[in-house]
Amino acid sequence: MLKRIFATLLVLFLLLIALPFVLWGLSKWRGASAEDRAALALMSEPWQPAGRNAFADFWLADYPVPEAERQALLDADVRLFEQQGKDYQRASTAAEKWPSEPLSDEDKAMFCQLRDESICLATVRRDLPSFAALVARHEARIRRIEAASAGDYILSPFPEIYNKPFLDMRLSYLPATRYAVQFAQGDKQMALASVCARIVDWRRLGTHSGGLFEAVLAIESSGKGYGQLALAMLAELPADMPLPTACEQAFAQPLEEEASLCNAMRGEFRFVSEATWPELEAEFKARGEDINNYPFFDKDMTRADMAARFAPYCQSENIRRWHEDKSVVTRAYFWPGMLRLSCAANYIGCVLGGVVQPDYDKYSRRLIDRNALLRLMGGVAWLRGQPELLANPANIPAAMPQAYRLGERALGFDAQKQMLVLTSTTGGQTWEAPLPASRL
Repeated sequence: MLKRIFATLLVLFLLLIALPFVLWGLSKWRGASAEDRAALALMSEPWQPAGRNAFADFWLADYPVPEAERQALLDADVRLFEQQGKDYQRASTAAEKWPSEPLSDEDKAMFCQLRDESICLATVRRDLPSFAALVARHEARIRRIEAASAGDYILSPFPEIYNKPFLDMRLSYLPATRYAVQFAQGDKQMALASVCARIVDWRRLGTHSGGLFEAVLAIESSGKGYGQLALAMLAELPADMPLPTACEQAFAQPLEEEASLCNAMRGEFRFVSEATWPELEAEFKARGEDINNYPFFDKDMTRADMAARFAPYCQSENIRRWHEDKSVVTRAYFWPGMLRLSCAANYIGCVLGGVVQPDYDKYSRRLIDRNALLRLMGGVAWLRGQPELLANPANIPAAMPQAYRLGERALGFDAQKQMLVLTSTTGGQTWEAPLPASRL
């Protein structure tokens, strides 16, 4: 009897010892789960848009570089970054031949900012002569930014390394100040046409940006920035005045592709999944080890695990729901934890996958909120041809076509402010739009 007990205990002990090796072998043999492999394939799809890449124009917007020389200078900066690595300083080689035009901190702070709560038009009217002089001092820089935003897409040529240079686009909203000054000085038609052109530009760049930062800035520029500036201008123009041609595109209903952050999220995934490897390899190499031969790390499994966090932003069913102004989930991804077969052979990768990432879903929320504003802008443009409703604005919420207030929104009218109010019922942005011709 004792021999049987000891034999049983020995077998159990040996099985217990063998179990981790068995699990490791099964994990290594199976590799990433089918879901993770599908996510990796989805997020790894190549993207090379047609047209002009605006990266070089934004990268060199601080310098008076002729257009014909910009690409060569950007290429030189990329080579310098590849040579210097973590010691790279962001200042472009353009500074050697084309010094940056002066822009004092005082002038920089004076320009209208995207984060401002007040509309730019109201801001410049507080001291129109000073703002007109500000615009005149920096006219060349403003025109370079305008030209950059007219590009077809933004795609960085820099390699995916943790200290990869990103565009400094804090000054990309400078042209708004010039348009506001122009409108306040009386050239209203031209000012509105320029604002509408920038809305069209930033709508296009938001859809065709290979980086999350650029895409989010484009979303904010086309909506909260230039979008609300256009509405403020329409409130001061007669309802029967023909709109500039650019405004037809600016106020057009969002396309389904404009409800997608897929291109930007693919860029974010590339950066997150590739930028850490050089540092990890260097850390292991300093200890005399090769991370690629480490038994509890698998680069392909790690990238597939990371891809699952980003895949919802490229799934067509989610994009369709966002286009219809419907929330998908509170958060697009939940980390499944360490108790998975794939973690047996990729413990380090699973730990990396569990590092807290930004709440990416808030950017999706910003996008569908921006699209709600675009629809409301289209509704305001439609109202310009509805004199009976403008004479009885309390009837507008019930009469506004559904296309201009899709999904999870409630449209109301604030009689005191003479504004339409579009409120999200799911915690998104609330938008206010003055009635056309209500500020004459």
